Order: sequence, then C-alpha cells, then structure tokens
Amino acid sequence: MSLELVVSYLKQGYPQKTACGLARVSLDQFKEAFASDKEYQLDVLQAEAEAIQPQIDMLRQAAYEDYKAALEYLKKRDKENWADNQKIELSIEQGRNELWEEIKRRLPAELFREILTYLVND
Repeated sequence: MSLELVVSYLKQGYPQKTACGLARVSLDQFKEAFASDKEYQLDVLQAEAEAIQPQIDMLRQAAYEDYKAALEYLKKRDKENWADNQKIELSIEQGRNELWEEIKRRLPAELFREILTYLVND
C-alpha cells in the first residue's frame, strides 16, 4: 500500500511532504491516515525517529571531542535554556515609515507623488 511506502521513505530520512510525493500519496491522505489510525501514527513517529537516530548519535559522540558540537546539540534540543535568543522588536509604525522611505528612495519623485495622491484620494 502507498501509505506503507511513505513510512519506508520516512525511515530513509525524507521529510513527510517529500515521502508522500515519492509514494504518490496526497498530503491530505497522509494527514487523514495519521489522524485516524493510531497504529499508522506510531509507525510514522518511529520511522522519523529511526531516521534521525544515527545523526544524533554522531553529534553526541562528536561532543566529546568538540564543545561546539555539544553546544549545538543543546541549542537544538533545549532551545529555551541554550539557544541564542535574540528579541527583535519592530513597531508597525517604524516598519511602515522605513518602507515608505525605501519606496521614496527607489521611485522617481513624480511617480512617488502620483502614488501618494492615489492613496490619499482612494
């Protein structure tokens, strides 16, 4: 069956969308089977876990020789405590002003005025 073929591709490390495409199964079919069939759901989860297990084992082994590998593993595994969290805040007003300045800079002055006139009169 095609849904079993999807699981086979997942075991090889393909993402769900690609595995479905290779197996000629629509994403809707896959999602429906995943949602309604607990056994299939377990098969999919196990296949995805088996696909990444060797890479995780390699990364964990590399961590003994290179702290960067350990740090990268922790950043991915426990983002809340280890990831580089950078808050980027941009107000809508600031973003809009920057956008208008960029448009103004790139457009000929006459065209820019014409656009403003159109927007004001609309």
